Amino acid sequence: MKPFSIWSAPQIAYNFFRKKTQKKKFGEIIRFKKARIKLSKKIAHYDGEPIDVTDELAVSVVPKSLHVLVGNKK
Repeated sequence: MKPFSIWSAPQIAYNFFRKKTQKKKFGEIIRFKKARIKLSKKIAHYDGEPIDVTDELAVSVVPKSLHVLVGNKK
């Protein structure tokens, strides 16, 4: 997300939960297969948990690696 004012936060949160985010105004989608991300601080979030990292992250996308199981509705 791009920086935004504190006054915009309630509207952004409301739109986020309605899945109506203003992607062009507040965010940017970057498609990649492999990337190196340089960090200003040596901390990152992995699955929502903060972890200590080096000043650079190497990220790669593994196609078709996510398998989702859905149960039957009753």
